[in-house]
Amino acid sequence: MRVLDQETFFSELSKLYDQRKGSGSVWVSAKRTVKPIKWEKGVTKSKAESKKRDPRCLVRATDGKKKKISCIVSAKDEARFQDRLFSTVRVHTEGMVKRTRTRKKNTAS
Repeated sequence: MRVLDQETFFSELSKLYDQRKGSGSVWVSAKRTVKPIKWEKGVTKSKAESKKRDPRCLVRATDGKKKKISCIVSAKDEARFQDRLFSTVRVHTEGMVKRTRTRKKNTAS
């Protein structure tokens, strides 16, 4: 899994939606974290240092097959990031057709 900056994350997320447009799904998840993330460079694992850190959010996206991307968002950038994320998802899910369901009649009398 690659940790990307926010601009690259959104461009890769758009590509991911475009690849899965015909069939398939894209999952986006978010997780709050204060602890250092193991793949960050120059991270020490002391508990005192992790308590001083500002809360952050680890956002992940995957197509469930091969491609996985992630991004770290600080608490101060959260509102701007969420607005951009929701607009990106809205743009790529506009053309979805609502599935029609048929009701099964209860034949037991």
